[in-house]
Amino acid sequence: MKFFTCDNAFQFTWDQVVAGFWQRYPNPNSKHVLSEDVIERRVEGTQLITKRLITKTNSLPKWGERFVHGLNKGVYLVEESILDLKNKTFVTYTRNIVQQKVMSVEEKCTYTQQGDNSETTQCTRQVWVNSGVRTISSVIASFGIQRYKKNASKAVIGFDYVLNKLYGPESEAENKVIPESRKEKAKEFAKAKADSVKSKLPRPRLTSCQNDGS
Repeated sequence: MKFFTCDNAFQFTWDQVVAGFWQRYPNPNSKHVLSEDVIERRVEGTQLITKRLITKTNSLPKWGERFVHGLNKGVYLVEESILDLKNKTFVTYTRNIVQQKVMSVEEKCTYTQQGDNSETTQCTRQVWVNSGVRTISSVIASFGIQRYKKNASKAVIGFDYVLNKLYGPESEAENKVIPESRKEKAKEFAKAKADSVKSKLPRPRLTSCQNDGS
């Protein structure tokens, strides 16, 4: 078994990160994610517990194809999460549910507010990779760790992209522009309505006037 851990910081509040988590797909770095479905969701006290099924594509190296011959090369993951509003913690557990004999990957991510800085959220990632293939299990596990590092880096970039779209400076600028454009549209609509009403009003009769010459 191989183990890897790392920390990532997102320059957003914990509330924003948690809210954005459910909207992280799609993004430019997640084209391999095909679908995500909620299997179960319940509330226990101040905790929201969710179980989801996530489907991803899975490209294999040539040497790996011999171990999954005849099997679906897609990856099905179960993601279980615990959102604790009272303690402001958000923990996700993800594991693959197919091809486990060849390689099993279990990931735990913990999202917490970083120290006293309420504007930064830290994500601690932990992953365990194991293989049941004799003689080369260590090689496969090492390959799994390296692939995880690469994918995790893309996941961080993709999630940060989504957070910036939702809460970053560009999003704030868009929110400021939208009301102004709405005001202009409202003015145009009101003017058009007024012109339409005026056109339907009866025109005043014109009377001829003659000078009396005085």
